[in-house]
Amino acid sequence: MFVSAYVFGILITLFLLLMSYFWNKRRMYRLSLKLPGPISLPVIGNGLQLLCSPEDMYDHSLGIFRRYPSPMSFWFGPKFSIIFKDATQVEVAIRLGQEN
Repeated sequence: MFVSAYVFGILITLFLLLMSYFWNKRRMYRLSLKLPGPISLPVIGNGLQLLCSPEDMYDHSLGIFRRYPSPMSFWFGPKFSIIFKDATQVEVAIRLGQEN
């Protein structure tokens, strides 16, 4: 009986940690859903899509980036990134950020 209470406590703790993680990242998840990009998994992001040999990494990444329009969302593990393909889009984003 003590073991089941211990396991239950661990499960509750893990659940609360996951909920806290998602609550803190909710703004980034909402933003990533508004942008085109590959579907990511929680915590590991798009890491499984880049799981290949180092020799194939460039070609595989290029295939992903060609598939989606710019700007696109991409998760490097738990870090959210917006990837631009055109320098003029970066310039506009920086200019808009400075105005706010």
